Amino acid sequence: MTRLSILFLLTFSFICYCEQREVYYSDLANKEAPSSLVVFYERASTVISCGVKCFNDNCCVRFIYNTIGKQCMGFHVVESDVYFYQQAPSWSSEMQQFRKGCASDWVEFKGHCYFYGQQTVKWSDAKFECQNMCSYLVEIEDKEEADWLAMTFLYNDNCPTQLYRGCTAWTGLNDLDTEGQYVWDHSNTSVFFTNWHRIEPSLYNPADAHTRDCVDMYRTGEWNDRPCSYENPFICEKINF
Repeated sequence: MTRLSILFLLTFSFICYCEQREVYYSDLANKEAPSSLVVFYERASTVISCGVKCFNDNCCVRFIYNTIGKQCMGFHVVESDVYFYQQAPSWSSEMQQFRKGCASDWVEFKGHCYFYGQQTVKWSDAKFECQNMCSYLVEIEDKEEADWLAMTFLYNDNCPTQLYRGCTAWTGLNDLDTEGQYVWDHSNTSVFFTNWHRIEPSLYNPADAHTRDCVDMYRTGEWNDRPCSYENPFICEKINF
C-alpha cells in the first residue's frame, strides 16, 4: 500500500471513528524521531489504531508507528505531569511518522492551533483551562497574528459597535512578578512586539496599574491591562508540527 493510500485510509477511518469530526493526519518525510516528550502507548495492531490513540490524547501533536514491532508513540510539545515521558528509539526503516491536524474546535494559523474559550473566567482559571488541553494562553508574536486572532474570534455581530466590553479575551501576557515588566506566561519571555491600545497600559490611571497585572485583547486586536480577577473569555494556543 502506498503512503498516499495509507493517508487516505487513515483520514477516512478517523472521520468515521470520531463521529465525523474533521481530524486529519499527514505523513511526515523526516526520518528522525523526536528526542524528548515521547509517550509510549499500548501496542497498536495497525497505524490507524495508533492514530486513534494520538487523537484521543489532547497533548499528542504527532505519532510514530513501528510496523514491525507494532510500537505506538505519541509526541508532545507541551509537557504534562500526568504522562511518563521516555527517550524515543533510534529511527528505523519500519517507522512511520504522522502529523496531527488541529481538532475540529481548534483553528490553525501558521503551524499553531488556537482555541476560543467562550466561558468568562479569571486569568488564572483561563490559564488552567488551557493547561488542561495541553496548551497555553495565547502568545502574540506580531501584528498579523494579533489581527487574525481578533477577526477570527472576537470581531462578530454580537460585539457592540463602540464598547469593548464583552468582546475581549485573555492572553498570556502579564506583569505579575515585576510591575511594568511584561512577560509571556508560558515561555516566560519578555514582550518585544506590543499592540497596546492608545491609552494602555493604564496611561490615564497610573495609580491603578499595580492592580492590573493581566492583559486581554480587544476585538480590534489591541491590548489592555486588567485586574486578573476580571472575568473574560480566553484564547489557548499550541504548536502544531
